[in-house]
Amino acid sequence: MFRSRLALILVLALTPGCGAAVVPPPAGAPAAVTTLAVLSGSVAVQPIGAADASPAHTGQVLWVGDRIRTGTDSAAVITFFDGSTVSLGATTEVALAQQRMGGDAPRSIQIGVRQFAGATWSRAEPAPQAHYRFRVLLPGAAVAVQESATLETQVREDGSALVRSVRGTAALSGIWGQQHLAAGQEVTIPRDTPPEVPAETPLPFHRVTLRLDAPAPSWLRVVDSVGRSAGTVDPGLPVDQMPGALVGDPLRTPQEVVLTRVQPATYTVLLSPGADGPFAVTLTGESGGQALATEVRRGLAQRGQPIMAPLTVHGRGAHLTGATLGFFAPVRRTPPGTVVRTLAALDAVALRSAQQPAALPTASAAEETPAITTRQLPTATPTATRTPTPNPTATSTRVPSPTPPPLATPSPTATPEPPAPPPTSTPTPASPQRERGFEGRPW
Repeated sequence: MFRSRLALILVLALTPGCGAAVVPPPAGAPAAVTTLAVLSGSVAVQPIGAADASPAHTGQVLWVGDRIRTGTDSAAVITFFDGSTVSLGATTEVALAQQRMGGDAPRSIQIGVRQFAGATWSRAEPAPQAHYRFRVLLPGAAVAVQESATLETQVREDGSALVRSVRGTAALSGIWGQQHLAAGQEVTIPRDTPPEVPAETPLPFHRVTLRLDAPAPSWLRVVDSVGRSAGTVDPGLPVDQMPGALVGDPLRTPQEVVLTRVQPATYTVLLSPGADGPFAVTLTGESGGQALATEVRRGLAQRGQPIMAPLTVHGRGAHLTGATLGFFAPVRRTPPGTVVRTLAALDAVALRSAQQPAALPTASAAEETPAITTRQLPTATPTATRTPTPNPTATSTRVPSPTPPPLATPSPTATPEPPAPPPTSTPTPASPQRERGFEGRPW
């Protein structure tokens, strides 16, 4: 069977106003297909049994045994048949070690990559009620997860490896035994000796948060200068290609995307409205516990009309001085970023949506809880920022740092009323996620 025969994949071309085109499986094609997306730079694939590697292209099908190499200042993303992804940084080499659906147990999914060098950022997102295992094989150990998780792995020149569990619990194993790594922990694994004791990952020094308030369903995504995406795409599929990013629950409003490895650069913020109505995108930035920026962009969203705005992070080197969010405008050209959607991932989204029929409503300003639960940075001078009530007829506006109005003095004859009783039903809260900082190999 020819490798070019694709099966059961959807490629999101990210063209204005266009949806993904279904590529039907030809007769006899396998149901489990893994694809590669070249985001930037040079990427090569050496098929199993081949003597040499050849330049890779977006949409290329990968098979067990294929090797993928990235060059300097290059990036790529492997999307497995179930929607799990592995982002490859510069000068990274991996090989597909396993991809299997079915087997002894029903709804069984087993995925594995072998990492020889460089840095990877993996998001494992098993389908509900699936028997799932995702593994990264390193020179001196294997890292496995059986639940929704985000992992970062680095293989150094001396053969040692660094493993960070950003979200979920990971199991480490080797000739030295087994060890568990909780969310927010990291561990160094020497090549020929047992690993060190897991330690807490340091808190991030920088943080930029984007928050979307819009009629559901609407999807927010951020793309960095390399072409990696973080956020959500239609119909509620989480995308996490960007190292250091945290993506909120797509079924929860407002949506949030948190970036913890921001550098002075220009990012692209994409909004895909699924309904008409007013929207507001709030930008907040912190550096070392100090507020860098607070801005709000408002407008009227039109269903099916994607819009985009530039996000500029100011500074020099590792020192950030501020962040600004430009005005949203209709998408007139192909925006940056590539996302591959598989039918298995879309089926999993539909199943999760069926278990939670309606998106969790947005609470009032006084009762609202963040979509992403994170450990807070130490703040030297606490500040408070109040966002004005959105105006449905207003166009995009910028609110630098509004000053809260003075509290109204109650009337002497006013009689306080008892608080309203709580609602009879409460929405299912999003799973808490812990955020840590990241030090080590640059991406």
